[in-house]
Amino acid sequence: MTTRRALGAVLVVLAAALGVAATFLTFRYIEIDVGQGSPLRFEEDAWTVSRNDFPGGRTTPPPRFGLPILAGAVLLALGGLLSTRLPLARYGALIGAGLLFGAAWTAQEYHDSKVAEFAFQLQPDSPVQLHTGDGLLALIVATGLALVGAAAIQEYPPRQPKPEPPADDVVIHQIEDEGSDEDTPPYGFPVVVEEPK
Repeated sequence: MTTRRALGAVLVVLAAALGVAATFLTFRYIEIDVGQGSPLRFEEDAWTVSRNDFPGGRTTPPPRFGLPILAGAVLLALGGLLSTRLPLARYGALIGAGLLFGAAWTAQEYHDSKVAEFAFQLQPDSPVQLHTGDGLLALIVATGLALVGAAAIQEYPPRQPKPEPPADDVVIHQIEDEGSDEDTPPYGFPVVVEEPK
């Protein structure tokens, strides 16, 4: 195994672990100052949304990002660990990196849509503030590692060595005068000799 592929396998497995860890970190949180001491805080990770004013209570919407991130992380880990024994696993790593990229893109677009939705309320002195959490940043870093690692573990066709330049000797090709009329000069077409009439 080359060092490029070994480093790629390490990056892919690291990206898988970071992607799974990112699902349990906060993707974004909204703080609403209600004027009673601590602000009301909604936290969203890849699986649930929780509120700080309702301890232990978690509202559970359908998983938005957790399942594709988890599927991508499994494919990445298998692709990184099996890339030396099973060539098909390298393609699994590419698919896993694509799933992670798609989930990160979707999560970032969702965050941007929430910013646009609350834009009229998100003034500097507004009681509503929307923040990016560590989970989204970790997911973006995991996606970058996955893409670089998945590209590194692929097997590319071997490069052909450059041909040796010819020696300083000059090669001269000659056609014999007494040859047949069908002599073909090197690098050319058959010579048709017409007899003068």
